[in-house]
Amino acid sequence: MIWLAVPVLFGGMIGSVFYGLKHSAAYEIGVAKLQGSPIAVSILGSPISTGMPFGGISFNGSDGMAGLSFSATGQKAAGVVFVEAVKKDGVWSIRRLTLKLNDSGKVIDLLGGAKPDTT
Repeated sequence: MIWLAVPVLFGGMIGSVFYGLKHSAAYEIGVAKLQGSPIAVSILGSPISTGMPFGGISFNGSDGMAGLSFSATGQKAAGVVFVEAVKKDGVWSIRRLTLKLNDSGKVIDLLGGAKPDTT
């Protein structure tokens, strides 16, 4: 019976990490900016759905940093979103928000609107 408890315990720890990332302020702000971006909506199509985030978040008192990536899919296209966020005095802000398209590999800066070429 003990052999059954180890995978369940390990699975619970992994699940709680993903739950924490999915419900983090950095992820939620990144998703809101993605879904509110006219560039992202025109490229991906609407509605835009997002997947489970991967990455990390660190805290030091009321400050913190986050580096996350997650999938984004619309009616026209799909890609991966990269978010870099900082928390200063308890307030999160997005430093970088880019979308890498699956079909072409092009990277689009969703904050500045520039479409850098990745070739």
